Amino acid sequence: GNMGSADEISIQYAQLLHGYFIYHDDSHRVIENLNHFLQQESSHHRMVLWDVVISIMLIVIIVGILFYRLISGLVTYQFDLLQQDNVLRQQNEQAIAEQEKKLSAILDSTVDAIITITEKGLIESFNKSAVSMFGYRAESVIGKNIKILMPEPYSSEHDGYLAHYHETGEKKIIGHIREIVGRRIDGSEFPLHLSVSEVVGSEEKLFTGIIRDISDRKKMETELQNTLAELTQKQVEIEEEERIAC
Repeated sequence: GNMGSADEISIQYAQLLHGYFIYHDDSHRVIENLNHFLQQESSHHRMVLWDVVISIMLIVIIVGILFYRLISGLVTYQFDLLQQDNVLRQQNEQAIAEQEKKLSAILDSTVDAIITITEKGLIESFNKSAVSMFGYRAESVIGKNIKILMPEPYSSEHDGYLAHYHETGEKKIIGHIREIVGRRIDGSEFPLHLSVSEVVGSEEKLFTGIIRDISDRKKMETELQNTLAELTQKQVEIEEEERIAC
């Protein structure tokens, strides 16, 4: 009876042990399958994550390139505009300088003195003929009042004409030729013709005076008058002698 019980126990133990091994193997396979599944899931997730990251990086790179090109294009455009503006400004400055040079050459080649003044009577320009006529160097009179070239009462009258024109707009001397007296640097005086005109189109009110020295003409007129007076006197004397002779 005891032997039979021992065999039954051995059989049951063997069955239990066999069942344990089967369970152990099955559990191990399940764990391995689960681990493999989890590893696949993690790898898949990593791949998805990397895809997302790579996509974002590509988008950032593309946007960066587009933004860089846009900024570069704008900078290049602005730089080109600045260059064009500089070129145009240089061309304009060169054209203005050439025009001023030509105008200065024209003014300096004229026989008449040409003087430009402001509405306050300050000298703006003084051509070569004016230098020769009055004896002043241009740089010594520019910025000074035109009165230094006129004796009294003409200097005071000139200020009055400018003030009157500034207040009323009435042109008393502008557009007319006047005979007045000028004063040279040595104080000597001489007769002249003065024609004043307003410069149109300038930002500041400017006036141009064209001056002609009429000393030679006045001298000739005086000599002619003296000659006529002498002839008249001789004619009177001849008539008187004829009357006495008769």
